[in-house]
Amino acid sequence: MNNSTKADLGAKIKELQQGEKEVVDNAIDTNGTGSTGLGKKKYEDLQENIQLNEDGTITGTLKKVDNYKAFSSSNGTLQKGYYLALKIDKSTVSNAQKVNVVKWEKNENSWTSTNKDLDESGIIIIRIPDVCIDNNDKIKEDSLKLEVKFYDSSNKTIAINEYDLSQLTLSTENN
Repeated sequence: MNNSTKADLGAKIKELQQGEKEVVDNAIDTNGTGSTGLGKKKYEDLQENIQLNEDGTITGTLKKVDNYKAFSSSNGTLQKGYYLALKIDKSTVSNAQKVNVVKWEKNENSWTSTNKDLDESGIIIIRIPDVCIDNNDKIKEDSLKLEVKFYDSSNKTIAINEYDLSQLTLSTENN
């Protein structure tokens, strides 16, 4: 992994935390339901102290959210749970024209993936799948990863960074 890219992405995540706090309405989810926004949710409604660490882990606390209809207007199961909002700036990688985020989740012994190209906002909302949460409200070790791919103008991959989400803390208080 490119450490300078990880540091730059970490700075952009911090910018989202301390910036306007309102995330734009055209953020992208990773559940295959297309574009959706945070609606009336703010950054602090979803998470706190999110950090991108040099070892490739993302740490911080995700808050339990109920009735999040802006995430999925038709699937009630996807309207509650834990969500991670990230802002990924393609300018952190020289010559990057496109960013694609792949969410890998482990179910039993096999991995499945869902991927989305980011729009110009660079914001992605990721729901933590129930299958990746254990009975103690913790993300199972080696069960959830993100892969961030950067592409140049000819659609050639120029950088790939992987991040482990299993170190995130899940708060059981509802928001």
